[in-house]
Amino acid sequence: MMHILNVEVKDCCFSEETGRYKATVLMDGHENRICIQAATDLAQAARTRDVLHGLMADVIRQMKRLPEYRNTTREITLAPTALQI
Repeated sequence: MMHILNVEVKDCCFSEETGRYKATVLMDGHENRICIQAATDLAQAARTRDVLHGLMADVIRQMKRLPEYRNTTREITLAPTALQI
């Protein structure tokens, strides 16, 4: 199981070219740190909360495709205080 204790979003910006928000998402677990490039399809005027939720949805989608999660029943969980909005 990967229990994410802390999430830090770096370099979040809206790309006029793609019409998407993109960011680097750093996540701390009990024993490791993961860094993933994430993106979400939201309008430039989207609320910060919605952008963060969209980015995290993309992060979880990508993590589920990693070999250690793809073919197993290992769970990915997010601590209630991990994502400060």
